[in-house]
Amino acid sequence: RIVAPLWAAGYRGFFLDTLDSYRLAPAFDEAAQQQGLVAVVETLHRRFPGIRLILNRGFEVLPKLAGKVEMVAAESLFRGWNALSQAYVEVPEKDREWLLARLREARDTHGLPVLAIDYVPPHDRALARATADRIKALGMVPWVADGALATLGIGQVEVVPRRILMLYDSREAPAVHQTQIVRFAAMPLQHLGYATEFVDVNQTLPDGPLGGRVAGIVLWLNGSPKQPRALTAWLRRQMAAGIRIAAIGQLGPPLDGRVPGELGLAVPGPPAPGKISQVAADPMFGFEARPRPDRQALQHLRVAGEAGRSLLRFADSRGEHYDAAAILPWGGYVLEPFVVALVPGTEQARWVVDPFAFFQAALALPAMPVPDTTTENGRRLMLVHIDGDGFPSLSERPGSPIAGRVLVDDVIARSRVPTTLS
Repeated sequence: RIVAPLWAAGYRGFFLDTLDSYRLAPAFDEAAQQQGLVAVVETLHRRFPGIRLILNRGFEVLPKLAGKVEMVAAESLFRGWNALSQAYVEVPEKDREWLLARLREARDTHGLPVLAIDYVPPHDRALARATADRIKALGMVPWVADGALATLGIGQVEVVPRRILMLYDSREAPAVHQTQIVRFAAMPLQHLGYATEFVDVNQTLPDGPLGGRVAGIVLWLNGSPKQPRALTAWLRRQMAAGIRIAAIGQLGPPLDGRVPGELGLAVPGPPAPGKISQVAADPMFGFEARPRPDRQALQHLRVAGEAGRSLLRFADSRGEHYDAAAILPWGGYVLEPFVVALVPGTEQARWVVDPFAFFQAALALPAMPVPDTTTENGRRLMLVHIDGDGFPSLSERPGSPIAGRVLVDDVIARSRVPTTLS
């Protein structure tokens, strides 16, 4: 009922889970249970020649299954998940030594690869990485994931998340490609090797743990969303889970008096009369345009104490500081009007902040191999396209043939490169 339909669908490898679960019964016949397990494995091999099996535990039946098992797995060598208390726990040394002896026996006596599955909170990538390294140091295959196995986790290698959630307000423009987050933020992130996934903050936000699945979140809003409290709560959950956030333009939902402290920020009063002056700027500012103090647009925020690192600081005539950009433990922000400067009378804009440097710092993006962004698989292609403007115009050749004829005869026919023309 279970294996045959999967086999017909093309599956050839199967994971037989917790083969010692019969011991949870109030009463059982140990010998009969183990004999039944052996019979199941032998029947699978007989009915499905070439089947590949991984056993979770089942150490006692290994001597009777020589050549019929690909690998032995066991859970909770160093770190475990207590389903009863719904808590992550460190495995007691006594339990670990017992399990380690069984795994070594499976590896050294029966010649089988060993897989150790441990459980760590999804936001604690450092602990997951360290746990995987401890398992690898024992000569075993690690897989360290969350208690619900809802995340990819870390194994022999760590898959670097390449997806960034781009949060925008759909009321900003008629179409998503007209929003500022697409016009300005998408290209720098894609150039760095990341896939941008656009999410309307007025719709249902992604659920479930995002640790290990996304590299970060970019928030670019130009006003208050329809449900500011829901967005604030969702952002808090992501911060608590260790997902870094880069806020562009503004911090998002209205500050309610509690949020600034949670973010490592203070809220100074309005600037005093007189000149607003720039007192410090990180080298990432002045990328294509200089930051220019603007009293009317200056947002009243500053980094609280040593909570973070100011990137762009202004002061009023009394010496009160305002931080228009900063890097903080949860990510970072750049406030308007110090993101991009629009060029009057044109559709062009200039970056005030270096977006490549800011996103890397705010989202703590690691140095990694970046795929060739020209194609999905990284293979380079040459695509030739000619714009049709001037096609019927007369050329400056003798007899004034139309430009289209010159283009066909002297360029396209000679190059023999597939070409499109609009």
